Amino acid sequence: MKLQRHRIRMMTVILLILLCALCVLLILRGSRPAAVSFAPEDAALLNELKETVTPGNITDRTGALLASSKDGVRVYTEPAERRASLVHLLGETCGLIPGGVETLHASLLYGFRPGLLDAISRLIRKQERVGSNLTLTVSGDLCEQILRSAAAHPETAGRPCCAVVIRYDTGEIAAMASLPTFDPQQITPEQAESLREAADQPLLNRVTGKAFPLGSLAAVFPEPQKLQLKATTLYRDLEADPSVYPLVTPLKLCLMTCAAAESGRMPEPRIIREVTNASGAVVSGFSPSVLGQYCSPEQADSIRSTMKASVASEEAGMLTDPVLNIYAAVGSATQSDESGSSHRYHWCTAFNRQPDLPWAVTVLVEDPNADPAEPSAENAAAALIARDLFAWLKIHPHWETSGKTD
Repeated sequence: MKLQRHRIRMMTVILLILLCALCVLLILRGSRPAAVSFAPEDAALLNELKETVTPGNITDRTGALLASSKDGVRVYTEPAERRASLVHLLGETCGLIPGGVETLHASLLYGFRPGLLDAISRLIRKQERVGSNLTLTVSGDLCEQILRSAAAHPETAGRPCCAVVIRYDTGEIAAMASLPTFDPQQITPEQAESLREAADQPLLNRVTGKAFPLGSLAAVFPEPQKLQLKATTLYRDLEADPSVYPLVTPLKLCLMTCAAAESGRMPEPRIIREVTNASGAVVSGFSPSVLGQYCSPEQADSIRSTMKASVASEEAGMLTDPVLNIYAAVGSATQSDESGSSHRYHWCTAFNRQPDLPWAVTVLVEDPNADPAEPSAENAAAALIARDLFAWLKIHPHWETSGKTD
């Protein structure tokens, strides 16, 4: 009898230990958001969550609200110009832009696999299930500035273009915008169909969604080594593009520019700065990392010398700034499509050397009606937008230094 009681006690202790271990495992798993976006097999679950979960808010790096929910409806920031500047970055609820934060980070916004303590707390208090809140690394003001700058110059107004700004010492994406764009608030089915069929592709995020020919800039930037985006346990980052050099996305070219500024080290691009739960507790925070070595320090020196000489010449002279100390490369490429029509692409990629403002800027402007037989007289089109963005960065020093990490 004593032996039987001893065995029962031992089994009870073992079961309790196993139960505690399971609880700890669930808590740890729930305390760190999924590293990957929703897989296709999770689509049904995501649709269910959208019916039962209030998605978390999205704010920019200054705390300005970019997306929230009101009475079950997703509401995006005012004014309309700002919404349009952010739509390719944030995405929207109709699924027109699959690469936006609303889709890539749905596991966070809808509380997918919530922590055990949060789940128990909601069950006891009978609380409505609410997803995590995301603070992004971007500035809504700077994204809006990209649209204003593109519209301000005759060389760029009305043309497809895009721009991305990255802090090259940490990989924080400070701004990203693509044109043409649209207002994501209250899209009707007819409007959605019109956007899908538009020849100028307003649904395309040109920064990350398409690779463009480097053209003359291929002589400045060597072919990058094969870099793998590191898996993180905190959040899903923008994917490295799979393009074949010398075809690159503007995001990849901006990362190559960051590497030139950092002795060949390419930073890992970051779009999320902080994740908090519905109670306001920090779930995860920003942590910079390196993708790998894009080129040798000697190659980086050569790239910088070429870029500095470009600014000293007429080619990129408009970017000269004694305070910011800008290095830049300006170029163009021509490509024919299946119909035989020629597209010309104007590039400007640059970084500055002021210690408190370590930013890289890449701009692409398309000319869909270019004559390949005629030399381009508008190679400076992209540089105009880059100049405006550096000017904005220069007059907003408090915003710039607020994101610095030790």
